[in-house]
This record gives sequence, C-alpha cells and structure tokens, in this order.
Amino acid sequence: MTISDKFNEVDIFAAIHKVPSDDRSAMTFANSLARVFKNKSDLIPLLCRAIATHPLDGFRRDVAENSNTPKEVLETLAKDNDIRVRCSVAENSNTPKEVLETLAKDGAEYVRADVAKNSNTPAKVLEMLARDKENDVRYFLALNSSTPVEALKILALDEDKRVRLNLAAMSNLPVEILEILARDKEHDIRSKVVRSNTSAEVLEMLARDEKMDVRIAVAKRSNTPSNVMKILAEDEYAYVVYNLATNSSLPVEILKILARHEDRDVLTAVAQHSNTPRAVLKKLAESKEVYVRLGVAENSRTGETVLKTLAMDGEPRV
Repeated sequence: MTISDKFNEVDIFAAIHKVPSDDRSAMTFANSLARVFKNKSDLIPLLCRAIATHPLDGFRRDVAENSNTPKEVLETLAKDNDIRVRCSVAENSNTPKEVLETLAKDGAEYVRADVAKNSNTPAKVLEMLARDKENDVRYFLALNSSTPVEALKILALDEDKRVRLNLAAMSNLPVEILEILARDKEHDIRSKVVRSNTSAEVLEMLARDEKMDVRIAVAKRSNTPSNVMKILAEDEYAYVVYNLATNSSLPVEILKILARHEDRDVLTAVAQHSNTPRAVLKKLAESKEVYVRLGVAENSRTGETVLKTLAMDGEPRV
C-alpha cells in the first residue's frame, strides 16, 4: 500500500485504518506515512487522531519507533495504552525531551528503562532514573554514555552488582567514578577499573589488591607507573609477575629486577622481551632452564658472542 501526497480527512482515515495486518506491510506503510507527513504540518493533528485510533498495535508501534515520525505524533503515541508502543516512543531519537521526561515517570518499568537508554534524555531526567526503584532501569542507565556525572556517582554505589559492572565497563569514565569503583567490594568490578585514565594512586592501591585477577589487570596495563610495577614485581604469585613480564611497555629497570626471579616462565618472558638489555640476556643465557636459553636465542637484541655460545648448546632446541 502506498500513500499519496494529496489527502482529505476521509482518505487519511481510510488509508491508515486499512493498513495490512502483517508486520512487514505495516512497517513499510509506517515508513511511507512518516516520510509523507514530515513536511505537512497542517495535517499533523489529523494524522495524530488517525494513528491513535488505529486498532493494530504493531502499526502504532512501527510508527512510534520510526525516526521520521513527527514529534506531535510521538507525543500522542506516548499516551498509548500499549506498553510496547510507549517503549518505542521512549527509544526514538526524535522524541521531544519533554515527552521523555513524562515517560520517565511511566508506571511501567520497561518504558522507564527505554528512557534510560535514550542518549537524548535530559540530564536531570537521567539523574532521577539513577534512583529508580527498579534494578533494570538503573541497569540500562549504566550503559548510557550520556549519563551525567551526578547520576554516575549514584550508580557507582548501586546495590545491584550488575549495575556497577555495566558502569565499570563504560568507556571514558571520569577519574572520580573510577576511584569509587576501585574500592568496590566485588573484585571483578575492581579489575575493570584498570584503564588508561586510572590515576597512579588508584593503580598503586589495586596493585596491592587481595584478588589476583585485579593485580594481573594492573600488570597487563600499558604504561603502568614504574613504582607500581615494582610492587607487582615482588608479588607472591609467580603468575602475576609473569603477566607483568609480558607487558610490552616494561622499562629496563623492571626487567633487571624480574631477571632475578626464580620462576622459569617469568625468566623466559624476560629473555623474550624486546626491551631486555644485552647484559641481562647474557646472564640469562647461562640459565639451566632450556626455555630461558631458547628465549635468549630468539631475541633480536641478543649479542653475537652470546649467540655463538648458544649455538654450541647441548640442547638441540636451542
């Protein structure tokens, strides 16, 4: 079904109310309807009445989610009895801010959750939703990159772990929010706090965390401050130290410390590291561990004299 550019009231109601009932035809018709009416402001009131009284929920929902639907129509559909229609309005990027503010107080949590997802929702509304009684509303709010700092502060202390996990995974979090999450009682949340803009003070605190996965996250971080690396170099668990040794941004001073470690895997990682100085490689070439000597042999920084010595190694793999 198609729509003409010329209408009278009877035509509009007849066309809209005879829309096919299958979803695909309804969506096609809704798209056509939105395009035609986009620049016909004089027909908007009539369009609102025709759509609002349409018996097919799917059709009203398709119109509600179409980004070309006029704002006046969205305002009408925001009052629809069908929750799914109101949800579609709440998700629509073209929905007016005042309508989103009204929908943020909707009795259905699914509608409020969709308002929380919408990047165009006003900051004051998002702050209000950060205190919503329903966990799922706050869950989706923590995924919205437009959520203001004041709302983020509330979410960072949310009782629902899922909310805090979503927040911890959000990119470009302000430092003050990272500092709150770095003290979270859940270690998997603390480990997500380790990122490029995490402060040195927070990294030092996390490097001493009771949970190994948190310390490993710090060990793997690029350009971790050297004082934090020194803490990790002395970690009681070799696996933490190994992860530090595989960090491509390790400075020479840390590599020298790690070269004195007793664990074979740590020493092998140091032997393979592109920043390890020749003097350290020469010492590691004397290791009793085959994989350490093999790492030295494969390192492009290894000196010619050391390579000649390793060429006579009794172990064929070297």
